[in-house]
Amino acid sequence: MLFTAVAELMQSAIDTFPNEDLDIAVDRQGGRSHYQRQLQLMFGESQLRIIHEDQERSSYEMRTNNRKIRVHFVVGADGKFLPVSLASMACKYLREVLVENINNYFLSFNPAIKPTAGYWQDGLRFIEDIKTHIPNLSFNENQLIRCR
Repeated sequence: MLFTAVAELMQSAIDTFPNEDLDIAVDRQGGRSHYQRQLQLMFGESQLRIIHEDQERSSYEMRTNNRKIRVHFVVGADGKFLPVSLASMACKYLREVLVENINNYFLSFNPAIKPTAGYWQDGLRFIEDIKTHIPNLSFNENQLIRCR
């Protein structure tokens, strides 16, 4: 699912700049170091060439309509590429805003609930606190708990 979202963002960049060659940097997707198959599934109309694959960086070149699009999956890309750093910062900020809103919502029903930081273990504790301190409130756990 995450790779599909990344591919959709890549496609958006490709569509936004239709006459330009592109270099796209992406943080490594989990422990994966080979992306050829996924790229071929998502961008089947392109000719795909592996430039480099190892545990730190996997780079590919896609050619379509006389365009060259290079995609680099890099461990720690947020510390090496400014656009990735800025995207990471924006996502972390949005996450903090979301967690604050979730806390405010549930604490409005019962201020005795300890707010969550939103991380896995603490989030599970928070769900149990909601069930204990607001037993009559119905909510969809799947909207609060990330499923893999």
